[in-house]
Amino acid sequence: MAEVRKQPAEKFYIDVDFSANLDTGELLDSTQSTVKATLNGADSTSTVIESGSLIANSGKLFIRVQNGADGETHKLTFKAVTDQGNVLEQDVDLIIEEL
Repeated sequence: MAEVRKQPAEKFYIDVDFSANLDTGELLDSTQSTVKATLNGADSTSTVIESGSLIANSGKLFIRVQNGADGETHKLTFKAVTDQGNVLEQDVDLIIEEL
């Protein structure tokens, strides 16, 4: 599983690249694709993902991460839906560390 590290006050975009799994001409549908965050099994999406920040571009899903507390590890689940009805998923651990 991929990892991204950030400090609690940082805000920045991260992405997951699904392009290797797309057929020629197949596009990601940003209106159907989602990213959900969980911390110890509980939904933490509104805490660590900026609302309305999801972007689909060139076979990648982008979201802006924010907040979190030192020592937390949030599991981000990127669910990409394509214009051909395919569904792809990838998980990323978002590790919060105060340096």
